[in-house]
Amino acid sequence: MVGADEMKYNARKLYETYYQEITDAEKDPAVVKGENADGKTYIVDKGEAAFVGGKNNEYIILIMNDGSWTRARADGEVDLMDTDGSWVTVKPDGERISVKANGTTNITYHQGDVPDDIITSLQTPKVPARVEGFASIPQKPVKPKKLGTIVGTK
Repeated sequence: MVGADEMKYNARKLYETYYQEITDAEKDPAVVKGENADGKTYIVDKGEAAFVGGKNNEYIILIMNDGSWTRARADGEVDLMDTDGSWVTVKPDGERISVKANGTTNITYHQGDVPDDIITSLQTPKVPARVEGFASIPQKPVKPKKLGTIVGTK
């Protein structure tokens, strides 16, 4: 299993990779550029994927043509959404929240006490706005329903 520090590192590297993709897309005349509620949009790879750069590039979203998507933030937080609505969020401190398609929720590298209402207090990732001219609709996240496991840092 990947440790919390490695998760934080990987999350930051993902943002840096996406940032470079947007920088390259800005210069590429073949990329379809636009704007939506989330920021500047870039349809790349002949319509296979779309990037969205948030205001001041505080986050970058990659939407795939199957509806799956990823939001990487400059602070190291990442949301990964699958086609079945299951999702994973990696927080800047390395905590990992994973929600399966059936709503079972697993939390790894949790720090501090575990509140009784942890399932109802978890926020689902915000669905990206549609990208005009891009065929895919971003998948909506499954809501957490039941607690699977919580693993602390020690």
